[in-house]
Amino acid sequence: MSGNSQNTLKCDVLIIGAGMAGVAASIASASLGAHVILVESGLFFGGTAVRALHRDLCGWFANTVELPSSTINDGLAVEFVQRMIREPFLGKIRPMGRVHVLSVNPGSVRDMLGQWLTEYSGLQTQLHSRFVDLDYAAGHVNSVRIATRLTTQTIEPGVVIDASGDGAVIGACGAVAAETRVSERQYAGFSFFVTGIEGPGELLPIEIPYHLSHAVKSGVLPHFAKFTNFAPAHEIRSKTVSGTVKLSVPPEEFETEEAKNFAGAVHAELKQRLRTYANAEIRYLSPQIIRRDGLRLRGAHILRSREILSAKKFGDGVVKNAWPMEIWDQKHGPQFRYLAPEEHYEIPLRCLESVEFDNLLAAGRCISVSSRALGSTRVTGPCWSLGEQAGLHAARILTRS
Repeated sequence: MSGNSQNTLKCDVLIIGAGMAGVAASIASASLGAHVILVESGLFFGGTAVRALHRDLCGWFANTVELPSSTINDGLAVEFVQRMIREPFLGKIRPMGRVHVLSVNPGSVRDMLGQWLTEYSGLQTQLHSRFVDLDYAAGHVNSVRIATRLTTQTIEPGVVIDASGDGAVIGACGAVAAETRVSERQYAGFSFFVTGIEGPGELLPIEIPYHLSHAVKSGVLPHFAKFTNFAPAHEIRSKTVSGTVKLSVPPEEFETEEAKNFAGAVHAELKQRLRTYANAEIRYLSPQIIRRDGLRLRGAHILRSREILSAKKFGDGVVKNAWPMEIWDQKHGPQFRYLAPEEHYEIPLRCLESVEFDNLLAAGRCISVSSRALGSTRVTGPCWSLGEQAGLHAARILTRS
């Protein structure tokens, strides 16, 4: 049941953040007939997957040697991949080292999600709108204030889902389990897309880090430049190659402007050192730094790294994941800890539920996990399915109440 008065909106489910988790939560709740309001501070849907220019979406498939025939999770994950591999988007499932990923154009993710969200009459989206604060009492969120371009709205939701990525809602109401210590925070990410690299480009993923490592040794670039990698956008045997240069930057020292300056320095250095890169041009940059750490919910269960590596299953397990623990350590660079072949672990529903609030859920990067376990759960595949499960559970909470 929902409606609005002169100054206040009412809805069944309010979702903060329209990244992968938030969009999936919206679709799941709306598909059950809930009136949903989806709020996003940016200008498009898809969150980090789009802002970070991700060309390879991780965590969608089982830990198998063969090319997977379906997703590791059922439900909306299956439909997401099916929509992305059809025309006009033409995504592809491909191997990447010991795992498989869904290779896409980030703009295609944005466009496909935007189209999908229009299919539900009870789903209202608000872009360029940000969470401000909330009112709560006796373990219940009563109202949430949202700032739009023109005004400030008050929304009275039945259930709130924090899919913000940075834990905006759970931080405002004190439902935080922990924040990663500064000394343990991982490198943030920043990317730029380049065109005009002379092909063929089979060796670019090796050549770019190699030349940047030499620039670090000579003192031209800071030490973290050596952790840069390159993701080609299309067939690397063509005459010219384009792709995403993915940077690692210190999370405390860098804001977006510093990251843009660093991207320019890396680009200039590559033009000097790598002959095939001499005529490359930056077409666009990430609009902001992508931080890998953030506030996380105080849930009834905290998922830990040992449970991931031991492929633990739970009675209330709702999401499967086989993606390795991916840690972007500031001292040693990227580190990966894989599950055994064919294995997966489960994420229990308790990691989505607040122990203090009866109508607050978390999805995506905000769920109840340890800082190292977050290295596995934060990628797009599990975030999407976590969002779906949060949306379904929100509908169950509404039915009970």
